[in-house]
This record gives sequence, structure tokens and C-alpha cells, in this order.
Amino acid sequence: MRLPDGLIARAPRLTDAPAIFELLADYNTRLTGSPDATLDGVAAGLAAPGFERETDGWLIVDEADRAVNFGAVVLGQHADLMICRPDSPAAGWLLDTAIARVGPGTRWRSPSCARTSRCAS
Repeated sequence: MRLPDGLIARAPRLTDAPAIFELLADYNTRLTGSPDATLDGVAAGLAAPGFERETDGWLIVDEADRAVNFGAVVLGQHADLMICRPDSPAAGWLLDTAIARVGPGTRWRSPSCARTSRCAS
């Protein structure tokens, strides 16, 4: 799967934490009525030991470098998947890329993660 025209995937930077938080908070608020995240939590996640921003996270931006979506995998005993906007056109690309990153046979924390792209971190 390829990204829709006009969108670019890049590794997230620590300075992207506010934009990623806005994506996550907006989606969670629409879904549950509350942001269910904090800016400090997002920043800590981007800097967490074991999270390799270059290979484990993808910020989808438009041609003006505005954040459109974010996806990440956290590898451990199981793989966790988070996609901030599973309703966006880039969600399929993020899901395919995350699955390719962790490889076949990986145990997902939630079996629905690998099939639906709607997972919580």
C-alpha cells in the first residue's frame, strides 16, 4: 500500500510531541469524550528506552510538514500498535508498515490490532 498523494512518512522527532498529542487527543475525545493522553506522556513515549524513532514510529505529514497521522509499534514480549487516526487515509499504510516492521509470527498484545488498525497504546 502506498501513501495518498501529498502525504509523506518520516520518523517522529521529539519536537513533534505536541502535534502527535493533538492527533491522539482529538481522536480519543471524539471516540470516548476525553483525550486519554497527556503531552508529557507522548513526549516520554517518544524518548522511551527501547523505542527507536527511526524504525518504530512514523509521522505522516502533508507537504507543509503538518502532522496528519502517527503510528508506532512498541516491541517487547508482545507488540503493541498505536495509530492516532485509524479513520484517516494514511491508516492503511501505517498498519501495513507496522506489521512489516514486527515481522510474521509476532504476538500482538491485542489480537485485533493486526486486523483492524484500531488499538490503544
